[in-house]
Amino acid sequence: MKHNHGWRSAFTLIEMLTVTAIIAMLATALVSGLKSAQRQAHTALCQARMKNLHQACMNHLSDTGYYPYAGSYEWLDRSYQTYQERKGWVTWIRKDGKDTNPWAENNKVAHAKEYLYVGWDGENALRSVKEGSIFKYASRDTSAYFCKEFNEGKGDVRRSYAMNDWFGSRRNKLWRPRQLRNFQNDGIEPSRMGYIIELQSTETGVTQGDYDNSKPIAYDSVWEPDPNMKKERYGIWHRKSGDLHGHVIFVDGHIESLTATTNPQGDDYQTQNTKIRTGKH
Repeated sequence: MKHNHGWRSAFTLIEMLTVTAIIAMLATALVSGLKSAQRQAHTALCQARMKNLHQACMNHLSDTGYYPYAGSYEWLDRSYQTYQERKGWVTWIRKDGKDTNPWAENNKVAHAKEYLYVGWDGENALRSVKEGSIFKYASRDTSAYFCKEFNEGKGDVRRSYAMNDWFGSRRNKLWRPRQLRNFQNDGIEPSRMGYIIELQSTETGVTQGDYDNSKPIAYDSVWEPDPNMKKERYGIWHRKSGDLHGHVIFVDGHIESLTATTNPQGDDYQTQNTKIRTGKH
């Protein structure tokens, strides 16, 4: 019986290396595809959460007749010489941990020094979310207040969004809360005014509640792109087509994904911040 010795029962070294290289490329492509899909999922989730917060603010508007304040602060009514609290959508917290209202007990003295503005992480941040003015309108869902892409997922993130300080803050103290008529009276286009933005700074901490005139706090619940001070930028945490993007939901409820120079005019951060802050383009 003759045997065909031309047939081989094993791979050559070159063939094995080729197969290994192909498998490695396929694995790389798979991992890359999974990461891309994960980023897209996080982007969609972030936008959904921003829409939930926007809807909570609109529910607050419908229920009370005015928009929630962007940040908590103390207001002195000079007509009666009484102090009042303006509670933000995410609020400041009492140092002593109590949940009583000191202004209800005694409104003839200031109480801001008893409070703290807190950062985006930990139990203090969670408490500031739960005690905020829109929490009950947000289905009491704490997960709606942060994006998983913020700070690359590092830290005990409880909040990664901030609200335009035009709606009232410690550095923009309003006698009355904003209402729908304010837009018409001030010549502001709601579809061009940014409402809730992603945090840019990964700094965090606490600041005394009575520090009214200090610099903007980049880590609190208020977005303060003050033209006379260092700009507070919107965060860009989402990679899309090779660029980093940040989400801004506008007063009318639509979301835009912005880069550092995302529009046809090539506006930089400073110009975009000014436009988004004022709603005047």
